[in-house]
Amino acid sequence: MCIICVSPAGIRQPSLEQIKTMFSHNMHGAGYMVARNGRVHIHKGYMDADSFAAAVEVEHFTASDSVVYHFRVSTQAGVSPEMTHPFPLSDQLSAMKALHVECACGIVHNGTIQLTYDPQQHEYLTAAAGENIDPKTLQSMAGHADHQVTMNVYVHPKKENVAKAGRMMDALLGSYADAS
Repeated sequence: MCIICVSPAGIRQPSLEQIKTMFSHNMHGAGYMVARNGRVHIHKGYMDADSFAAAVEVEHFTASDSVVYHFRVSTQAGVSPEMTHPFPLSDQLSAMKALHVECACGIVHNGTIQLTYDPQQHEYLTAAAGENIDPKTLQSMAGHADHQVTMNVYVHPKKENVAKAGRMMDALLGSYADAS
């Protein structure tokens, strides 16, 4: 999961060492947003800890600033500067992909947001899993950063396997009941 560090006004900002530590645990990019003069200023797309720390250092944040830092672990949509957070609250894709933007409201999230549903990809990955294709290969085929996303979101149990498992469990429980 992503790391989100919120430093509201009145709270000290994390040290550069703490920022680098957070980045080292979530290395798929980082960004931050700061509230100034009634607007939110978003800066994102930092793909290494040193460039992110340098950008934060230039800001000279103080305890009077309200800052949200986001460190990404990719679960969908791949790894790229444009997919790092924060995002402006917008329905304009170009604004959401902008690396530096000023807006009325910014957002970060932790976890996945299902933006699209492609039933063919679900069917294809489920069928491939049924042919005993290993999870890391399925992950690679789907273009996901984490095989757990592939297995937990895109691969579904086959109805006939669920029924077979049920029959096996009934037989096992039945033989257990007979033995007692």
